[in-house]
Amino acid sequence: MQPETEGFLLKFRKRFDSQPMMQILSRQMQHEPHIWKKTASTLHADCRIFKIQKVRFQHELRATSGDFYVMDTPDWVHVVALTPDQQIVMVKQFRFGTENLSWEIPGGLMEPGESPVEAGLRELREETGYVGSSCECMASIAPNPAIQNNRCHFVLVRDAVPQEKLDWDEHEEILTQTLSLETADSWARDGTIFHSLSITALFFLQRFC
Repeated sequence: MQPETEGFLLKFRKRFDSQPMMQILSRQMQHEPHIWKKTASTLHADCRIFKIQKVRFQHELRATSGDFYVMDTPDWVHVVALTPDQQIVMVKQFRFGTENLSWEIPGGLMEPGESPVEAGLRELREETGYVGSSCECMASIAPNPAIQNNRCHFVLVRDAVPQEKLDWDEHEEILTQTLSLETADSWARDGTIFHSLSITALFFLQRFC
């Protein structure tokens, strides 16, 4: 090790020996961040499947406020469907955001009054024609708390088999394929599957397999 490197490390160690790390962290974590108060909300844009709300929030202790733009959208559901031989049902479709084809698990917007399980079974049936014998909700997350107000629910369907006719939306064109769980995991790691919610669903699936 070079002398100048040794000198830097020695100074660094002395600094933290005299001021333990826990003391430094405790000063930085003296209180929880404050909850900002919403004081106004107006519709900024209606984009069909979601709305953009212009929302004013105020920090009461700082006496500061600001306008923020929030995506107001229904909850989503994404479905991990496993066949009787433990293959996972995947779909491939064009995505307008990335302007590219994307490997994903089936999913979509929840309709008013639907539970996550009901919505998951419907989306699976409409997109792939698969139906299952049992269904449960694995988890529920906030996809992007910084700018969205909705939640995404991950539903697990077991013993999924193709029995129903497809019922695609006007702009859908979907390829359905089953993969082994090992292949799906490999595709998520090498970037073949790059949809963040599909990767998150595979993470939660580990607790159920």
